[in-house]
Amino acid sequence: PDNITAFGESSGGGNIGNWLVSEIAEQALYRRVIVQSSGSAAGELRTLAEEQALGRRLISYLGFGGEGPSAAQLRAIPAEDLVRATYEALPGHYFDVVRDGLTFAAQPLDNYDSAKIAEVDILIGTNAHEWYMYVDESAGWEEVEAWLQTNAPASATVLRSLVAGEADPRRALDRLRTAQRMLCPSHYVAGRVSAAGGRAWVYYFNRQRPGPGGRKLGVYHGTEIGYVFNQHESWQSVDEADLRLTQAVMDYWVQFARSGDPNVLGRPEWPRYRAGRPLVMELGDHLGAIEPPDADLCLWLGPRR
Repeated sequence: PDNITAFGESSGGGNIGNWLVSEIAEQALYRRVIVQSSGSAAGELRTLAEEQALGRRLISYLGFGGEGPSAAQLRAIPAEDLVRATYEALPGHYFDVVRDGLTFAAQPLDNYDSAKIAEVDILIGTNAHEWYMYVDESAGWEEVEAWLQTNAPASATVLRSLVAGEADPRRALDRLRTAQRMLCPSHYVAGRVSAAGGRAWVYYFNRQRPGPGGRKLGVYHGTEIGYVFNQHESWQSVDEADLRLTQAVMDYWVQFARSGDPNVLGRPEWPRYRAGRPLVMELGDHLGAIEPPDADLCLWLGPRR
């Protein structure tokens, strides 16, 4: 019970990243965390009042007036009807942690900036093509331009130049969105944890699976999970290189859970992520330390830029 590691991927990793800077982080039972493919430091949380207003909008959409329905009336709504109504009444809404004054009084990013961070060791990282499979196959350079003007108009010129060498506009969009939503926030969190006295270890997973699936999806969001647990799905192509990488990833993850340091005898050294020398561990056809990928994009798309 005195050696607990909490870890999660995507939204699960985001929950951990938020917890590290919550008002109740000191109540945590764990000493180490693993955050896979998450951008918890990138977004802003709504207040309790804002979420309550959205709840009232949903209640009204469901046809309840006055003081609203009772709990029993809400429970009587078929699940499929409730889900459908939520999508229709709250289009695009993402259910996230709420800034309620108890778990969060400030935005998570503000607490990271002020080093109000739980004292932990962290292993954190992202995949090479986190957003590629979510970009429409018909996307062209006009979609890249639209994204730039919407998300980073002040730095559109320099960002455009950084992805101009991509032959595939989908890949250009993937790089921009991956950097903004996952890669740069992950490196930012690692740097802040390190500055606050914790130990940080950062990875960059870029093993593309063999076969048509790998060619179609690249190093997609979630692909690393099979390597962490040695649980490759039947539809995923696997060869000897994948099996070797699986064993290496498991060795690193388990050693980190044991000691807070992923380095294990017989494996390439994984350097700590430090502000003056922010090296990351490449996990792919090559195992070893590299300079942070797309660091130029992070100068313009990072959480604090």
